[in-house]
Amino acid sequence: MSTPTPPTDKSQLESEIEQTRADLGQTVEALAAKTDVKARAQEKIATTKADVKARAQEKLADAKVGAKEKLSAAKAGAEEKLAAAKDQTLQTTETVKQRVTSASSGSAAVTTRRRLSSLPQRVAETSRRPAVRRAMPPAAVTIALIAVTAVIVSRRRSR
Repeated sequence: MSTPTPPTDKSQLESEIEQTRADLGQTVEALAAKTDVKARAQEKIATTKADVKARAQEKLADAKVGAKEKLSAAKAGAEEKLAAAKDQTLQTTETVKQRVTSASSGSAAVTTRRRLSSLPQRVAETSRRPAVRRAMPPAAVTIALIAVTAVIVSRRRSR
């Protein structure tokens, strides 16, 4: 490597020294950033935390969509079964009414007819039951545990 010819002018020499100092300062800053392990670890924790949070939110959204789809399918199936049961009950009621009417007469038959006429109302009343609360899906519980674990780990590491 050849040495450059020394500058002859004082102002040129000062500007060259100033430029060398600036370059040296940048080099020292870069080396200090590379050796600052704590700052680099905190940076990595922050990016990992953001990634975990984003994945957890994505999984939660997927779980919500899946749960809504399953709930809709279950409702549709229950409504179909309920309608079929109501139809079957009405048919059975009519059949029993006809048999009772043809088989008996008198005051016992009148009492039986009155009871049978209110049967569809009683069936409709018993079919209106309150909704049962269901437990959280396992996927949602798992996602919540992952998020809590990530928060605990990041807080312990920052101490």
